[in-house]
Amino acid sequence: MTRSDIIISICSARAEDWDRVEVEYRTFVGWKSCTSNVRKFDELPQKCREYVNFIEEFIGVPIKWIGVGEERESLIVR
Repeated sequence: MTRSDIIISICSARAEDWDRVEVEYRTFVGWKSCTSNVRKFDELPQKCREYVNFIEEFIGVPIKWIGVGEERESLIVR
């Protein structure tokens, strides 16, 4: 979010501050293939991998587990 062209990393608890905040949205191309049987990161669709990599960079934390379905076994461990 930006305020007066300054990027802030936390959200204000004061409601009056929200009138001056401009939210920055990012959009991503999706994928239509089923991932519920995928168990290796490299087997995910390219756009899915790009999305996960963006999240890692944005939050500055490596993503170790990726849920790809409803079952307990539907998990990619990196």
